[in-house]
Amino acid sequence: MRTNSGVMTANSEHNPHGDGRYIPILDGWRAVAILLVLAFHGIYNSDITGYKHLQLVSPLVGRVGAMGVLIFFAISGYLITQRLLVETVARGKFSIREFYIKRVFRILPPLAAYLFVIAVLFALGVIRLQARDLTALVFLTNYIRGTWYTSHFWSLSVEEHFYLVWPVCAFLLGWRRAMWVGFGVIAAVAIWRPLALRQVSNPSDVAGVLQHTDMRIDYIMMGAVMALLIHFYPVVLPALKKMGSIYGLTALVLLLWLSTRNASVDMRSVQAVIFTLMVCVSALADAKLPRLLLSNRPILFLGKVSYSLYIWQQLFLAPTTLSGWNSPKMLPLKYLAAFVTAYISYRFMEKPFTRYGRSIVTRQQAQRQAEANNTQHSSCRRD
Repeated sequence: MRTNSGVMTANSEHNPHGDGRYIPILDGWRAVAILLVLAFHGIYNSDITGYKHLQLVSPLVGRVGAMGVLIFFAISGYLITQRLLVETVARGKFSIREFYIKRVFRILPPLAAYLFVIAVLFALGVIRLQARDLTALVFLTNYIRGTWYTSHFWSLSVEEHFYLVWPVCAFLLGWRRAMWVGFGVIAAVAIWRPLALRQVSNPSDVAGVLQHTDMRIDYIMMGAVMALLIHFYPVVLPALKKMGSIYGLTALVLLLWLSTRNASVDMRSVQAVIFTLMVCVSALADAKLPRLLLSNRPILFLGKVSYSLYIWQQLFLAPTTLSGWNSPKMLPLKYLAAFVTAYISYRFMEKPFTRYGRSIVTRQQAQRQAEANNTQHSSCRRD
């Protein structure tokens, strides 16, 4: 059976995520992602002189720390597309308006609170900001960088650009055509990225250039395309489930490690595939060991607060000239302050506003259904 958006419904019965239910392992991966970010920022901004054990792990942390954000990208592409597919199957189409209502109330409140706090701290002379930090308000930080305090908004900017374009593309073209557009974007980035990087003359500018949406969108798009492949082609799901064993996941981790060994070849497109497979196959297979590691209560809690934690950690892990504050001995205190603040943000802002956004959508759906029923009832009476 096919809806008017070109979505087959038969495969939904076999897809464990086809009913839109909560996927615990994805929160587990969010926890892994934020832990990598915290480790990277914590050690990167600490004076590790004299700390031999930190000096030993620092290169490794620097290499894998940035991967945390890329895991977030893979999750976002897969999960957003899967949820829109579920709505399309259930209703014949999805509502762009409802999608953006839920996104606005999910994303903006914690973000706005953080920007307000750093603005107050700037006004009090506690921290320094620049005019360029205002780009965080319009999600352009990945092209126009400000200070440290808004530099982490680069990844949020990439995701917001995806949210602005992808649902509209799927709505106008239908999901099957959108899938091929996604493949096209992935292929275009694979060609464009190494060419663009060759034009960067200053090696210190490479990290900034790699934050551009046109350099990273394939990491999100890969997750989106994976959700569509699972939906349209039944053969994909069993294959992914087989890869979800401990052997399959170990092989993916090994491939990821090997892809970082050759700096002369741009392997980022390969890494985008690996990240997506790691996230998707572990969630789909639901094997015992990944479930044990990624679905236990502490990890799931960390995954739930990961968005707020990602936003607020930047304030507490910032480089500073305060005496002793950059010592690794201060890291536990910094992490504790970031966790407490993130929980407060999650408990009293992110969670209530997310629930409120969903309630708006639910009320609008109920109102439309009531109007449709009244119209149908009036038509029957006239007949």
